[in-house]
Amino acid sequence: MSDEQDDAHARDFVIGSLAWQIGQLEPGEFLFRPEANKSTRRICQRAIAIVTGREPAREYELRLWHAFRHAHAAEDTRVYRIKRVK
Repeated sequence: MSDEQDDAHARDFVIGSLAWQIGQLEPGEFLFRPEANKSTRRICQRAIAIVTGREPAREYELRLWHAFRHAHAAEDTRVYRIKRVK
């Protein structure tokens, strides 16, 4: 990505936001997003839609990467993986 493209991209999103983080990914790179609440997956889908809405050539994959149950806490923990495909 050229410096001009980086600058334009930075103006599009709040630096540090999930959409900004997703927009920084190069093909093959990924980031993990722990589930903070039941709407985490929906939030990830929305951020991906925002990025691909501005740059339709990009493709991302959102998958449940890891899930486990705490033995004593009776709660599930999930981690999602967002990968840039192209």
